[in-house]
Amino acid sequence: TIQRVGKEAESGHKDISFGQFWYQLQPQLSSAPVFYTSRKEWEPAPEVHYLLEKGEEEVVPILEGLGLSVLHADLRRYQNIFSAKEVGVSRLDIGPIADALEAMGLNERVEVDALADCLKTEKARRLLRRELAVLISRQRRPEEQKTVERKLARCAVVPGKDKALWPCRDVYRAESETVMLFTGID
Repeated sequence: TIQRVGKEAESGHKDISFGQFWYQLQPQLSSAPVFYTSRKEWEPAPEVHYLLEKGEEEVVPILEGLGLSVLHADLRRYQNIFSAKEVGVSRLDIGPIADALEAMGLNERVEVDALADCLKTEKARRLLRRELAVLISRQRRPEEQKTVERKLARCAVVPGKDKALWPCRDVYRAESETVMLFTGID
């Protein structure tokens, strides 16, 4: 890779001109629209996310509908280059999805017919919940885990008994007898 050649030049194993090429290119990578997305558009690194696994590709249209840019699937095999600190494409995580959901008003109860087109179908909502489950289960430091759990708790992605979507923090699971008991109290 260009990055590796730059480091080899720095250590004296390659001609210094190769290293200069990398060091001239590197500062511009984070702001230049040079990353090809699933929408077939070019975006700068801070606006693009890559998927860690091929199995996540099914959720891409939903992520796009939420306003997120995803690195084109053909480029996933180069994720070690894109994710390098000097380049700055970030792996998809809960934070950007939660921010997008909140920006769309999904931080309180919402009726299904009021959802954005990308979430209108039950299949789309199931795919989004599946992706969120995959992301929440990934290894991270305990304080980062608490942060993403708090962000996700504010998002209305869980269907309630009334079929509307509710923020995770406002939905509870109970046996049918308990549901009947509390339904009778209202």
